[in-house]
Amino acid sequence: DEFITEMAASSTGIPVHGERISIMAFADDLVLLSDSRVDMDLMLEKATKFLDKRHLMVNASKCQSLQLTPVRGRRSLRVTTEVHRSIKNQAIPSLTFDDLGKYLGMSIGPHGEFLFSTDHADCWLQRIGRAPLKPSQKIWALKHVVIPKLTYQARHAGVGKTRLSQLDRLLRGYFR
Repeated sequence: DEFITEMAASSTGIPVHGERISIMAFADDLVLLSDSRVDMDLMLEKATKFLDKRHLMVNASKCQSLQLTPVRGRRSLRVTTEVHRSIKNQAIPSLTFDDLGKYLGMSIGPHGEFLFSTDHADCWLQRIGRAPLKPSQKIWALKHVVIPKLTYQARHAGVGKTRLSQLDRLLRGYFR
């Protein structure tokens, strides 16, 4: 609580609805937010000192670094992986764009749109096909696991008629 209070009172962070947010926390996870490299380095240094005083350690391999950089002339961001951060000479892995692209099991495109792929369906169907299950259990898995997942993804990704037809052919081929 002390560190969160200290960080929240600082002038670092990112602007959100007229306020600056520098830290988010849940249980033992912390997210440090900054709109400058210098501020982020200072925040990491403060966090390390704070934890050291309390004889707590950070496992850098479980940390992740993400830097988003504005693209000139466009209203978009790109993931920058060239910045290498560390805590006590332990490298913090940088996230890539591919690492970012999942939310609730769905892939997300570069503009925040949900993407739909039948690759997952094919993989799920193959797994069910190989599983040592009775035919009735395989149908249950399709009905209660695979089809609801695909329906959820198709709805959120705004899948059109052509893609739904492909999916229909894939599922019908499995049932033969």
